Amino acid sequence: MKFKRIEWIDFGRGFTIFLVVVGHVLSGIYTNHIYPNSDGLLMFFGEFIFLFIMPVFFSLSGYFFKAPENMVDYIVMIKKKAWNILVPYIVFSFVYVLLNQLGGEV
Repeated sequence: MKFKRIEWIDFGRGFTIFLVVVGHVLSGIYTNHIYPNSDGLLMFFGEFIFLFIMPVFFSLSGYFFKAPENMVDYIVMIKKKAWNILVPYIVFSFVYVLLNQLGGEV
């Protein structure tokens, strides 16, 4: 069964992810005082982006959430989410700790 993608939802999610990256970049520039003459402006735009971007992203993502109909479906959904989220988290955490041990903390 093939589902048709809703393009404006995909665009909105992609744009919000882009704005999260922009917000983090602005925060890094502000924290490190790379452009000291524009610190107030950088802080304003960074805070403004973070004010609305995550609620918008979660709203767009939650638009397609379908609640499980029974407990068996709920358990299957939880196992699937755990596999998709926890396994990469554990693998990347292991790699991160291993690299820190080999190279030392920065």
